[in-house]
Amino acid sequence: MIRTFLKSLENSVRLMKKLKLNFQIKQSYIVLLFMILSGVLIHMLGTANYQNTVQKWEFDSEMKLNEVHDSFEFLLNTSHSQLILLENSLPLNHALDLNESDPEYQNVILKLQYLFMNYSQQFDYFAQIRYINETGYEKVRVDNKANGTGPYSFSVLDLQNKSDRYYFQETMQLSKGDYYYSETDLNIEHGEIEVPYLPVIRIAAPLFNSQSSRRGILIVNINLNYLISICHYSDTDPDSDSILDSNPKRGFYIIDLEGYYIKNCEYPDRIWGQPSNLNQSEWQIKTDFPELSSNLSENNVSSGNLSYIDDGLFSQKFIINRIDFGPVNKAPSWILFTTSEIKTFLTDDGNHLLIQIISFGLIWLISGIVMFVILNALIKNIEKRKETEKELINLQKILPICSKCKKIRDDDDSWHEVEVYMKDHSDTIFSHSVCPTCVKELYGDLLEDES
Repeated sequence: MIRTFLKSLENSVRLMKKLKLNFQIKQSYIVLLFMILSGVLIHMLGTANYQNTVQKWEFDSEMKLNEVHDSFEFLLNTSHSQLILLENSLPLNHALDLNESDPEYQNVILKLQYLFMNYSQQFDYFAQIRYINETGYEKVRVDNKANGTGPYSFSVLDLQNKSDRYYFQETMQLSKGDYYYSETDLNIEHGEIEVPYLPVIRIAAPLFNSQSSRRGILIVNINLNYLISICHYSDTDPDSDSILDSNPKRGFYIIDLEGYYIKNCEYPDRIWGQPSNLNQSEWQIKTDFPELSSNLSENNVSSGNLSYIDDGLFSQKFIINRIDFGPVNKAPSWILFTTSEIKTFLTDDGNHLLIQIISFGLIWLISGIVMFVILNALIKNIEKRKETEKELINLQKILPICSKCKKIRDDDDSWHEVEVYMKDHSDTIFSHSVCPTCVKELYGDLLEDES
């Protein structure tokens, strides 16, 4: 009877352990599945937010680049149109038909000064308007340095000879009806770079009299400080309505075709690095953006069309546009581009991606802790099960039991009631009752009387 009881007890314990173990294993699988699904979901959300951030940056950059491109082209086209009007003005053509020894010449030159003054007042981005004769001498010059004092004309004693300057020599080679656009550089007076710096683009036209004799050039210097201020952002004026700002995380740049900076919103002092100017040859994209430099050398960026460079998640992204100044293919050009490091998409506008990454890490951390707790409990239960099995094996050994009173002897030669012994050697709890045989033996007389 005891052996049967012990066998059933053993089977019950094993079944309970097995059910509990299976439940904990299922718990582990559920937690693991939750970790995988949460990781996939967060990855999808993070990717979607990242793409939205990139698309927003692209949209904003496209709008700003197009605005700057259109504004620059408008000002350059306006300057070109005004140059044509000056070229065909009566005072200028009258002066071209006169000899400098003619008594009327000085009066015509004075009228031409008034005309240049009037244009400089209307178009304050004209840094200079000059008529230079065929020998290279300035005959009429009006400067407008945008310093608040207005335009002023130079006296005869202050006029200079510009025959050695490249823009004069190149314009003098042009035919009638052609126009010259200079490279972007700093204005030079008396052989020295003017301070404070005055970056200029020069538009010039060759001049001919009514007999088609070459009589010099008409040239307009455009003050690029005015043009570049279109994208200038002042830290003291955060509410500025400027077209572009100088957010260092979203840089805006203007370079010439050689890669030298004309505008650098991230590092404003790294401009005018051409050897012909300040000789700071390291201030160019070959140093700061080598991948962009190689890309521009391999691909021709067309004027007015946006180009994109995106080599992946952890690479810099560029949006590029181009401005061609003149109407001919050999005209100087600018490259406009904006870029954003990956950090842009982890901060400010891209903080959603950062939140997703942090959330992803926290969920995985919490899930890992839960997984560890469950596995730790599982290991403990396995160890406890092994101990129980060991005890059951001990119970399966031959027990010394009294044939009369049924007490069991333990290893210390002490005799114990069956229930006491089983309680001490297993988790079994006994409930007492009386079997039918014992009932007859103990209460047989009472049962007969009742019947």
